Amino acid sequence: MNQDQPAAHDLVSTVREYLEGLAGTLSEEHRFDLRVAIHLLGIAEREIRDRPDLGDEERVALRGLTGAGEDEDEIDALCRALRAGDLDDRWDAAFAAVLRTVELKMEVVRPSALKRPENREVSR
Repeated sequence: MNQDQPAAHDLVSTVREYLEGLAGTLSEEHRFDLRVAIHLLGIAEREIRDRPDLGDEERVALRGLTGAGEDEDEIDALCRALRAGDLDDRWDAAFAAVLRTVELKMEVVRPSALKRPENREVSR
């Protein structure tokens, strides 16, 4: 336990905020690069802070759907099952699992994309 050290997401947040402060001092070309770096740091910050076990929920859902083993890649198993038609009779469950996988990733990469224009969250 590192009680006296800042959390990793706090360190990333501090760097991101520092870089945001530099935006007005750079040329347009460098501001674009800076915006990309800030965006990537935001992703890292959310992933560290909000989703330390992001893959667990996804893996469990896909394993349950496909029957993939512990040593099998869940996405590969999903692709094989879809191609083979193994999920044709469980299309709703397959769609729900894939949608949840995408939502979990978007919560980290771009959470604002999960909101509807009228500021309502996408239903799950």
